[in-house]
Amino acid sequence: MEQDRYQTDKPLYISGILCLIGGLSLLIFSIYLLPHLVWNLSYDVPILIQHMYYYLHTHLRISDFYSQLIIFLTFFLSGVVLTLYSYYASNKIDNKIYEPELPQKQQTVNEEEKEGFWLRMAKKSAGDFSLLFKILILMGLILLAAYFVESIL
Repeated sequence: MEQDRYQTDKPLYISGILCLIGGLSLLIFSIYLLPHLVWNLSYDVPILIQHMYYYLHTHLRISDFYSQLIIFLTFFLSGVVLTLYSYYASNKIDNKIYEPELPQKQQTVNEEEKEGFWLRMAKKSAGDFSLLFKILILMGLILLAAYFVESIL
């Protein structure tokens, strides 16, 4: 039977779950804001976003494009940072469960093999990032197609 992740490290588990929920919420919210910021579509956007845009545009004299970009990146990058922390917390708990303490002799051997490990991980993550970029490109194409269909009608 698998060990209880909550019992392994309670504070890390709770902070990881909270950061995952907050990060995914911010990512979804940033995608929700994207059509409003890019094409100025009129739909129910929180008044905070309009106040942020007004403040950046009038008081700080930032152009329209950069004001919209700053607002989008504020929520998007916050979501990315929170989800990365959640990923880190999950991996740390997994390492505590599945990798028991190694003897001193094995630790020195593992330290010598770390360079090969990082090279393998870089190759593996390159495939993950290519999938992420494909998904983002597909989402952009869908938004672009929706914009053109809407402009025709």
